[in-house]
Amino acid sequence: MSCGQDQGEPLVFDTSAQRVDNFHNSGQDYFGFGKLQYTAGTHDVVNIDLSYSRTRFQVPYDSSGDVFADDHQTDMNSFANLGWHHQFGGHNGDVGNAPQFFGGAF
Repeated sequence: MSCGQDQGEPLVFDTSAQRVDNFHNSGQDYFGFGKLQYTAGTHDVVNIDLSYSRTRFQVPYDSSGDVFADDHQTDMNSFANLGWHHQFGGHNGDVGNAPQFFGGAF
């Protein structure tokens, strides 16, 4: 599992205080990826791939109109892939020309 944090460039110049303000410009990203592989024999391989990510970030908006909105956003993404690869024949070392089958569920 990993975590990253991003601080972007300043977006707003506060004219009353004469300073640059990093206005609503931050985020955190958590993500992970895993893969399992099982070789059932010389001609069969089963794979499972898993991924998960969650991003929390702020979306900058124009605050000059005295409108205050919730700019905190969350984005989640995940997937799981299951695959089976089978190679027919190829017993005499002629693996490159042997027919193959791949089935998967996503």
